[in-house]
Amino acid sequence: MFTDRSMESKVVILYYPPGAGGKFLTSCLSLASNCAFPDPMYVNTSLTSVEKFDIFMGRLDTVGATWNDFLIRPTKFYIGSDRNQNVYNLQAMQYLVDNPDLNPRDFVKLEPVDIGESTLLTLTHSIQHLSILCRIWPNAHVIYYTNVNKFVNRYRKQKISNSEIAPENYMTIFQTVQKNKRQYNDIAGADFPSFSKVLADKNNIPQEVKDEYPGLYNELLLMYYYVDFYKTMTESCLNFNTSCYFDKQETLEQIEKVYKHLQLENFDSAMIAQLYDKWIDTVRRLQNTTHGNRSFISDVSRAKELGDYVEAHYHLSRLQNQTSSS
Repeated sequence: MFTDRSMESKVVILYYPPGAGGKFLTSCLSLASNCAFPDPMYVNTSLTSVEKFDIFMGRLDTVGATWNDFLIRPTKFYIGSDRNQNVYNLQAMQYLVDNPDLNPRDFVKLEPVDIGESTLLTLTHSIQHLSILCRIWPNAHVIYYTNVNKFVNRYRKQKISNSEIAPENYMTIFQTVQKNKRQYNDIAGADFPSFSKVLADKNNIPQEVKDEYPGLYNELLLMYYYVDFYKTMTESCLNFNTSCYFDKQETLEQIEKVYKHLQLENFDSAMIAQLYDKWIDTVRRLQNTTHGNRSFISDVSRAKELGDYVEAHYHLSRLQNQTSSS
């Protein structure tokens, strides 16, 4: 994407769990005059802030029975909008997740983007994918969502239940650790150290695990890597407190702070306030919507049409879980 490494500081990665309002913040930040529009269809065009705003407001008008994510698919910026490139990069990303010592730039084919000096926004729900993106762009800014459960439980509760069974590319560090804990406890003998001791020090992994459960042993080694990455990331990232979404004025103040931190230009509180009103009214309307199989199928189809197979995979997992539990 960027061959000039001096441009890495212009990359912003939003890291948040599904349903936490990440696409809303992405929309608000992209209104800045020096921020690229987060859509391959428009990224190489010079849209004004008003034109961007009109696009987002129009996309909110299209929301039916299910949330449409502002029709934003920033994952294409590193996954690729071409179908063959998309399939290859998905495989490459999974390989890199299991081999974090490798250089992602040797594997991932980045989408060429000509945005000059503008800031580029992309996002991920996965701690593993975040680590890959941070190795691709070591100087990128990371925005990390905190205190998400209250908002998600209030407005996007369906997302919480679905994220519990999310595929690997949607896992948080806490879900990753819990998965390893379950696997370890399933095979633990009476004389095995507790998982908390294993988590604290890899030297506490029993020799029997190394000899008889090589798959689990490798999973535990990967866990240490991603736990260490998470700790380092949280020391340098910009935290965004999702609790601000319950109050419009607080939301505006928090977003303005993000603008200043990222040196984004032309913060427009009036436009963002209008976008907030329409967005929060939409999620309120949808919060009690029951998602049947038809809506999940619609989500899969929409993601496929947009060429976003990461999103399509996620919605397909939701559909499979809904079918198996019915």
